[in-house]
Amino acid sequence: MSWIACDIGQIDDLENQEDLGEALVSAMTGYVELDDGYSFSLGADRLVQVSQWMANERQCCGFFQFDLSLKPGAHELSLALTGGEGVKEFIASEMVSRMEL
Repeated sequence: MSWIACDIGQIDDLENQEDLGEALVSAMTGYVELDDGYSFSLGADRLVQVSQWMANERQCCGFFQFDLSLKPGAHELSLALTGGEGVKEFIASEMVSRMEL
């Protein structure tokens, strides 16, 4: 069994990161369950926010794999969060359960 642990102390502005994360979860328009995680849909206008959130999350949560996709002319972007054992359950509890669809 792999161990999932966040090193929150690695994020310089934790309050801003939490606010950013809440805003992104609120802005998510849908998700698709993957074998090893989830793919979330957001408006393309959130690209800069998503990029900043990902940069910060990389510092504390090294177990995530991020795949960000924005197709030419698209109005939505796709953010896939995946990882090893236990990551899918972590994402479900931290993000999917808070989505208001």
